Amino acid sequence: MFSKETKITTLFWIAISGLFLTTIYSILLAIMGIKSMNMISYVYNQMKRREQKGQ
Repeated sequence: MFSKETKITTLFWIAISGLFLTTIYSILLAIMGIKSMNMISYVYNQMKRREQKGQ
């Protein structure tokens, strides 16, 4: 069936692929988190301005 060397090589490439996909996923999560933080800051500042105009 498979030799020991083939199994080790296959596991190596599976691990490398997993590392690559995890890195991409982490980058996407970071980008989405930054966008969420910017939106929260925008909404906070809008509410603050409305409150100041009302006084």
